[in-house]
Amino acid sequence: MISLVANHIGVGGVTSVVSAFDSCPALRGVSIAGNSKVGMKGVETLLEGVRRHGGITSVGVGGTGLQGADAGRLTALLRDISGLTSLDMRDSPALVNPFFLTTLPGAVPLLTTLELRGNSVGDEGAASLASHLSSVPLLTRLDFRDNSVGDEGAASLASHLSSVPLLTSLDLSYNSVGDEGAASLASHLSS
Repeated sequence: MISLVANHIGVGGVTSVVSAFDSCPALRGVSIAGNSKVGMKGVETLLEGVRRHGGITSVGVGGTGLQGADAGRLTALLRDISGLTSLDMRDSPALVNPFFLTTLPGAVPLLTTLELRGNSVGDEGAASLASHLSSVPLLTRLDFRDNSVGDEGAASLASHLSSVPLLTSLDLSYNSVGDEGAASLASHLSS
């Protein structure tokens, strides 16, 4: 795993890292999350390199300055990477919105880990993602921390937990889930 999370790299740094992929056939993960200067050009460079490498299964591109207009291109790039099992889209509130959350799961059906913390998508975003969880049936870990999710969003997620039977970790820390949301989660976990 090459992790350059929360540094100061831009497109040039990403290009340099990608150029080394050919000499690293055993590489299985790369993260440039938290580098806001990367933008869509850098993410595109990274994901094209990941696609060409063919063995990388874990990618982190959250917090790289992506905007809502980048959602379609990002989804298409992710769809072209076979074998992607882990995706980090943390801290990308301009990109991760309810619409993006309806298209993302179908683009990466083999995901086992999805990190979406810090996107402030609220109950609407939780409902959008929940209704598409069946597109990622192998999901074992969903990090949905710090997303302004309340009882309604927790209930939406709870009602779709059966579509991800392998899920072992659902992190809703630092949200606004109250007693009602906790009860919804409990009732669906026990059924």
